[in-house]
Amino acid sequence: AAWASGGALGTARYQLGGAGDLPAGLAYGGYSAGNQNKTEEYNGTSWSEVNDMANPRGQCSGQHIGTQTSALAAGGTLPGSPNYGALCEEYDGTNWTTGGALTEDGGRAYLAGFGTQTAGVAGGGYAQTGATANSEHYDGSSWTAANNMNTARYDASGTGTQTAGLAVGQYPGTGTVEEYNGTNWTSVTSYPAGRFGIYGGMGTQTDCIYAGGSASSTRTTETFGYDGTSWSSRPSLGNALSSGASGGTSSSAFIAGGRGSPPGPTAGVTTTEEFTGETTALNYKTVSSS
Repeated sequence: AAWASGGALGTARYQLGGAGDLPAGLAYGGYSAGNQNKTEEYNGTSWSEVNDMANPRGQCSGQHIGTQTSALAAGGTLPGSPNYGALCEEYDGTNWTTGGALTEDGGRAYLAGFGTQTAGVAGGGYAQTGATANSEHYDGSSWTAANNMNTARYDASGTGTQTAGLAVGQYPGTGTVEEYNGTNWTSVTSYPAGRFGIYGGMGTQTDCIYAGGSASSTRTTETFGYDGTSWSSRPSLGNALSSGASGGTSSSAFIAGGRGSPPGPTAGVTTTEEFTGETTALNYKTVSSS
């Protein structure tokens, strides 16, 4: 198993949303000298710029809701400061259109998102009043309030489905983890390192990997896998990164963009890395009789 370099993003940025898998990834929005509305698709070799989002935004719940042809961008930071948006957009593989607005807290950024475009979850985040534990379900047209998380948190990373999800980490760098069963949130085994802005959305609730992340202004290359009970080490990233797009499975995944170390905490990168899980080769022998 190993991480290897992939094709570079066309536009350097961080705190962007991601969806899809390898080799069909999606990266959108983000921040670089202001909120961005650029969207790029990945084919496993190179990124191509496609139609922009209607609204420039950073810190939306992009990790991880949907696929390259059916994605959801929920909330985020819109132009103007502070402006934590309730506006959501749906992507159909060609165009972005306006979806149902978040109903909790008057808009949130830094959400932990997971699920699909028609069965999504937005958990926690940062609202006008600070960190929140509120969560919501999306049905493809509107959001409805769901049970709160146990811990108010933002800049956590999510993976899984609406009925089997996972939220990992939080600002300013703690390893708290919660599982979601479609109704309730449950605190489970902590992440091995206190981090926020971790690359998530790579796998299921019981078979996933999380990579990179930040503790204060320091990035990390660490990667860990979760089996539904405990965490264990996986091969490290080639670059210390946080707060970018990601997607895939525990054995085939990508990360793209984010914050590097160096450069400084406000600079985005174009870096893409691809993960290939461990494979086993059979040792064939020929047996003959005499």
